[in-house]
Amino acid sequence: MFFVSRFTLWPAVALLIGCSSVPSAATNQATDIATLTAQADRWDKAIVAKDRAGIASNMAEDFRQIDGAGNVETKASFVQGLLEPELQINPYTVEEFEIRLYGEAALLSGRTRMTGTARIVDPNTVQVTCSDGSVQTVRGKIILVATGSTPARPKNVLFNEDNIFDATTVLEMKRLPVSMVVIGGGVIGSEYVCLFNALGVKTTLVHPKARVMDSLLDGEIGEEFMSRMRRDGIELRMNESLPDTTEDPAAVVSENGHVNVTLKSGKVLTTDAVLYVLGRDGNTKNLGLKELGIPIDQYGLLLKKGPHPKRESPDGFDPITFQTKVPSIYVAGDVIGVPALASTSMEQGRLAMCHAFGLHYKTKLAPILPAGIFTIPEISQAGKTEEQCKNANIPYVVGKDKYGNHARGQIIADTEGMIKMIFEAPSGKLLGVHVIGEIASELVHIGLACLSFGGGIDFFIHTVFNYPTLGDVYKYAAYSALGKLNEAREAAAKHED
Repeated sequence: MFFVSRFTLWPAVALLIGCSSVPSAATNQATDIATLTAQADRWDKAIVAKDRAGIASNMAEDFRQIDGAGNVETKASFVQGLLEPELQINPYTVEEFEIRLYGEAALLSGRTRMTGTARIVDPNTVQVTCSDGSVQTVRGKIILVATGSTPARPKNVLFNEDNIFDATTVLEMKRLPVSMVVIGGGVIGSEYVCLFNALGVKTTLVHPKARVMDSLLDGEIGEEFMSRMRRDGIELRMNESLPDTTEDPAAVVSENGHVNVTLKSGKVLTTDAVLYVLGRDGNTKNLGLKELGIPIDQYGLLLKKGPHPKRESPDGFDPITFQTKVPSIYVAGDVIGVPALASTSMEQGRLAMCHAFGLHYKTKLAPILPAGIFTIPEISQAGKTEEQCKNANIPYVVGKDKYGNHARGQIIADTEGMIKMIFEAPSGKLLGVHVIGEIASELVHIGLACLSFGGGIDFFIHTVFNYPTLGDVYKYAAYSALGKLNEAREAAAKHED
């Protein structure tokens, strides 16, 4: 279902089809340009799920710290309250605020809206089937597709409304389970398993690889995170997965109020509830893109232009402008795949509209993008990992320091949080920053700023940080790298001699 809005400041008209914050950001980017906007009838549930998990995780983490005894029964009672209608409003209030904010902007810009299901019938026309069954046709010079994604649902996972959930349906959970198996150790799975564990649920994480978020996190940070999860009572079953549908048509099934999970190894886990969060599919079904020759992969994601036979296509969208082979149609957000982050997706939408309407002040996506992961503890990063440096044969040194070595870390009772930086040797240029601990997704921006202007270790050595703050951890992490960097510089100087 979609909202459709229209206003006519210029002869040019754009159709923005999608959900969440991407069309809104793109529309606001082109506020002075006539637009016709098609948005989802509800805020993207994936965004709501992530935001709601983040809010509840923060509440649960605060509660865990207050309840020093860690009484599971008390925590479970606390979290059961989060499922009550009067408390459920908290996360959705944020959602409603965002919708109201963008709605007010739309009204000020002269836009109107209709609700319906959209299908692109030609390069400039969208057919909208409205909620009352009527069909309306809207036309525009530009179309932006930002329809997002939905959780993958393999056939051998027998989803239901009671105890077998995906990342969207878990929001409608009616009661707090005693135990839960989370299948998938990516970002969403890791966030949810930490959330439910903090709320007193006996949690097990099943992941097909040796380390959670293995393709995203720096190895040391990943190992530290897994160590913290184990210590907090989360059972980790790494290198385990579900069998193929042909091997077992009912690998996850509810029986007599419990759920049986049959793993590929033959092991069977019995639990109160299952959350399956492996993979997401692009919302492109019946949208009309294939009929226009715009390539889509088997998961419904739009392919970018390039030679790779599986991930790219010669007819794919331009990764710089987000324009497809049909010049009037642009794409942005989760529907084009990784990184599938709200912040990046909004920027993609803005860039697409800047290109579409010749606004030259924004011409390309930032080359270094941050990632914020709202687990317990929180994790955030920007730039290269140690593994990437090794694979690229880049000489480097590492500097790191713990929150606990600083007064602010002691004050907030997070002594194990850490900032880790990777510097090129011998130049001292910052290559990557990785933070695990309280407000990691905020702290990372200091390192991101340095990365963005091509700065190095001297920035941290010479900058004066407020005291007592966690920002000051950056300076001491840099000091811990300085000695190693000076050794690398001396060695390089001797080599030149």
